[in-house]
Amino acid sequence: MKKKNLKALVLSLAMAVGTLLPMTTNAQSDSFFRGGNDNYENRGGINDETGSGITNDGFGAPVGSGLLILTIAGAGYAMAKRRRSNTLILALMLMLGMTACKKNQSEPQNTVVNQVMITLDAGGNGGSRHTINTDNGEVLFDNGDVIYVGDGSHYIGTLTRENGVFSGNINEPANGTEIYFYFVGGLTPSVTPSAGSTSSFTVDISDQSTQMPVLSSNHVTYDGSTSYSCVLQNQCALVKFTTPSTEDLVYVGGLYTVALIDFDNNCITNNGTTGFVTLNSESGTEKWAVLLPQAEFEDAEVKITNNYRSYKVDIPGIAADDFITGESAINITNAGNVIYLDYLTDSYIVENGETLTGTLDAVH
Repeated sequence: MKKKNLKALVLSLAMAVGTLLPMTTNAQSDSFFRGGNDNYENRGGINDETGSGITNDGFGAPVGSGLLILTIAGAGYAMAKRRRSNTLILALMLMLGMTACKKNQSEPQNTVVNQVMITLDAGGNGGSRHTINTDNGEVLFDNGDVIYVGDGSHYIGTLTRENGVFSGNINEPANGTEIYFYFVGGLTPSVTPSAGSTSSFTVDISDQSTQMPVLSSNHVTYDGSTSYSCVLQNQCALVKFTTPSTEDLVYVGGLYTVALIDFDNNCITNNGTTGFVTLNSESGTEKWAVLLPQAEFEDAEVKITNNYRSYKVDIPGIAADDFITGESAINITNAGNVIYLDYLTDSYIVENGETLTGTLDAVH
């Protein structure tokens, strides 16, 4: 072999090997950071049999492409020998090899989340949830009401009611996944939920003076179809209170005031916050509230805006879906010995044994 041709052959082989270096380097690095274990089914809990694990296929050029580059480089040498233009042809072969490697390294992973539109028939023929039927506890939905959907781990989408049916887009779950529906009575979540990442949010139920926020949920099995139906189960109680006389706003203390919508544990519960709940007025002496389940306790404090005296009430044990009314209604009684300065609307002469509390309004 002539010295000139030998030099061209050596140059061809060197350039071909150079194109293979990214592939071999990446393979070694991957083995190093993963402990050098070639068993892909036992790498930090990742199971490639599911198709969702990490493999080496996306790192560097596949082995087959490296051999192909080597073959092309040899062919380039043969052509260069005959046409005496080895430098130009070999340069083209090198660029082709590097382009192939770069393409394999930069191919993006498929991270697009598929969304599907589903509908849910939750029952009801219209009406207003804000005017709960206190005769029988019936709750109906309005158009525009929303239901938050979870997949047993995270929030995955929202359904909005129109023409008697809830519908909307959700992140597509796998067939057989239980999907959960949460209705929070039109209250605003504590955070703007993000599909696929929000695992919980809270709603404040303390002010029920203008509406009683029903909290309900249920679940179905996702099977790939687009239409589902279920009856949402109340996760709260509808409770009647009676006052000794016609009153305006009534506040009952010691009650859970914040509901936790927990997509991770598939439930609606309290978050531990207690305080005053403003009751809804059905009539002068009848007040109502939606309450979260809680244990029985005595002497809950009551405040009434147009009455300066203190009141107390015993709260019974409350369970989800309770309808506490009739003879079971909670009676608010006058405690008599505490005077709330905040609520005084006229002069008042303190009597023996009474206690004054609060801050006197500046206008009095």
